[in-house]
Amino acid sequence: MVWPCKNSPPPPYRPSPTPSRRAVVEELGNGDRPVAELTRKLRISQPAVSRHLRLLRQAGLAGSQPVGARHLYRLRSDGAGAVRGYI
Repeated sequence: MVWPCKNSPPPPYRPSPTPSRRAVVEELGNGDRPVAELTRKLRISQPAVSRHLRLLRQAGLAGSQPVGARHLYRLRSDGAGAVRGYI
């Protein structure tokens, strides 16, 4: 999919629902997770998990919070309806 502008975020709630991205969403549905835990549990490379999280954040489905030296990622409560439609 081509976005209207190179630097613009994708349209809301439109990240492509790949099996890996669905797995990330489902795992985040179980609570806040750091990238390392997602990579280990889902057996997906760190760059791939980071890419999925970036797209989910841009779509407004996920957010992050720094905790010490790492970030915890979570599903956004205001995007819950969109997540249900996504998975």
